[in-house]
Amino acid sequence: GSNIAGFAVDGDRFGVISHTNSGKDNWLRIDLQISQSIIGGKIWNRADCCQDRLNGFKIWIGDGDAFGSNLNINCYIATT
Repeated sequence: GSNIAGFAVDGDRFGVISHTNSGKDNWLRIDLQISQSIIGGKIWNRADCCQDRLNGFKIWIGDGDAFGSNLNINCYIATT
Protein backbone atom coordinates (compact mmCIF):
# COMPACT_ATOMS: atom_id res chain seq x y z
CA GLY A 1 0.00 0.00 0.00
CA SER A 2 0.90 3.62 -0.23
CA ASN A 3 -0.23 6.98 1.01
CA ILE A 4 -0.16 8.48 -2.51
CA ALA A 5 -3.61 10.00 -2.99
CA GLY A 6 -3.71 9.37 -6.74
CA PHE A 7 -4.07 5.64 -6.09
CA ALA A 8 -7.40 6.39 -4.37
CA VAL A 9 -8.99 7.63 -7.60
CA ASP A 10 -7.38 5.51 -10.34
CA GLY A 11 -10.24 2.98 -10.46
CA ASP A 12 -7.98 0.02 -9.66
CA ARG A 13 -9.33 -1.80 -6.58
CA PHE A 14 -6.89 -4.70 -6.82
CA GLY A 15 -3.49 -3.11 -7.51
CA VAL A 16 -1.71 -0.48 -5.47
CA ILE A 17 -4.01 1.17 -2.94
CA SER A 18 -4.06 4.41 -1.02
CA HIS A 19 -4.57 4.50 2.73
CA THR A 20 -4.03 6.57 5.81
CA ASN A 21 -1.99 5.61 8.81
CA SER A 22 -3.70 4.30 11.91
CA GLY A 23 -3.77 7.69 13.67
CA LYS A 24 -6.80 9.75 14.62
CA ASP A 25 -8.48 12.25 12.26
CA ASN A 26 -6.74 11.11 9.06
CA TRP A 27 -8.07 12.67 5.88
CA LEU A 28 -7.87 12.56 2.09
CA ARG A 29 -8.62 15.51 -0.17
CA ILE A 30 -9.42 15.04 -3.86
CA ASP A 31 -9.39 18.13 -6.08
CA LEU A 32 -11.42 17.79 -9.29
CA GLN A 33 -9.73 20.95 -10.67
CA ILE A 34 -13.05 22.45 -11.83
CA SER A 35 -16.57 22.55 -10.39
CA GLN A 36 -18.40 19.32 -11.18
CA SER A 37 -21.83 17.93 -10.43
CA ILE A 38 -21.45 14.83 -8.27
CA ILE A 39 -24.30 12.36 -8.33
CA GLY A 40 -22.66 9.44 -6.53
CA GLY A 41 -19.51 7.70 -5.49
CA LYS A 42 -18.14 4.47 -4.05
CA ILE A 43 -15.83 3.88 -1.13
CA TRP A 44 -14.07 0.50 -1.12
CA ASN A 45 -12.70 -0.71 2.18
CA ARG A 46 -9.71 -3.00 2.56
CA ALA A 47 -10.51 -6.72 2.67
CA ASP A 48 -7.18 -7.95 4.03
CA CYS A 49 -7.12 -6.05 7.35
CA CYS A 50 -7.89 -2.79 9.13
CA GLN A 51 -11.59 -2.57 8.19
CA ASP A 52 -12.25 -0.50 11.31
CA ARG A 53 -10.28 2.43 9.88
CA LEU A 54 -13.38 3.54 7.98
CA ASN A 55 -15.59 3.62 11.08
CA GLY A 56 -17.21 7.04 11.30
CA PHE A 57 -15.71 8.44 8.10
CA LYS A 58 -17.24 11.58 6.60
CA ILE A 59 -17.55 12.90 3.06
CA TRP A 60 -17.44 16.66 2.50
CA ILE A 61 -18.04 18.20 -0.92
CA GLY A 62 -17.37 21.79 -1.90
CA ASP A 63 -14.99 24.42 -3.19
CA GLY A 64 -13.28 25.17 0.12
CA ASP A 65 -9.57 24.48 0.46
CA ALA A 66 -9.53 24.22 4.25
CA PHE A 67 -10.84 21.31 6.30
CA GLY A 68 -14.16 22.41 7.81
CA SER A 69 -14.51 25.34 5.39
CA ASN A 70 -17.99 26.82 5.23
CA LEU A 71 -17.77 26.33 1.44
CA ASN A 72 -17.97 22.56 1.96
CA ILE A 73 -21.05 20.52 2.76
CA ASN A 74 -20.93 17.42 4.97
CA CYS A 75 -22.98 15.03 2.84
CA TYR A 76 -22.26 11.66 4.50
CA ILE A 77 -21.25 10.26 7.87
CA ALA A 78 -20.65 6.52 8.23
CA THR A 79 -22.36 5.07 11.26
CA THR A 80 -20.24 1.92 11.58
